[in-house]
Amino acid sequence: MMDLRPYSLLLAAALLLGGCVTPPPPLERPPSPLAEIASAFRETVEAIREEPDLHWHNGWMGNLWINTVGGANRGLCYQWQRRVYLGVLPTVRRVGWRAVGIVINRGTLHEHHAVVVFDERRIPLDTVLARPDQAIWVLDAWRRGEPDIWPLELWLEIPLRVSVPPSLEDLAAVTGE
Repeated sequence: MMDLRPYSLLLAAALLLGGCVTPPPPLERPPSPLAEIASAFRETVEAIREEPDLHWHNGWMGNLWINTVGGANRGLCYQWQRRVYLGVLPTVRRVGWRAVGIVINRGTLHEHHAVVVFDERRIPLDTVLARPDQAIWVLDAWRRGEPDIWPLELWLEIPLRVSVPPSLEDLAAVTGE
């Protein structure tokens, strides 16, 4: 049996931080394309949960489990990000929107990845981070293991500490494009 005593401080911190996770605010009549993307997001999260060969976890407790036990366990934020991206991409393209990755606190212990979706005809890619109050949405299943959709400006307020500003990630390599 594995001795988990060295991880007890990490476990205690994870329990404390895990209690700080709140769901995003409800969307009041989301725009039609976003409603379609939200549906694809829900279906993607359900499919992830039903995978027979992998065990998906979420949040800080999930990270602790995955990094300690390994094996068929998945659920680090970048793993959620890539699966969510692949799952929603066909719908995002069909409705004429764009999906890209976002990372905050890159290279730190509190680095976090998610997916951003927006209508590129109305919001150019180079303005996404400059004007987070626009109709830009973050798909973040890692925090609760649920298909949570956040307005970008609220998602950027979640971290207790921002040591590295957010940046966008091109996830095209995930699809092999």
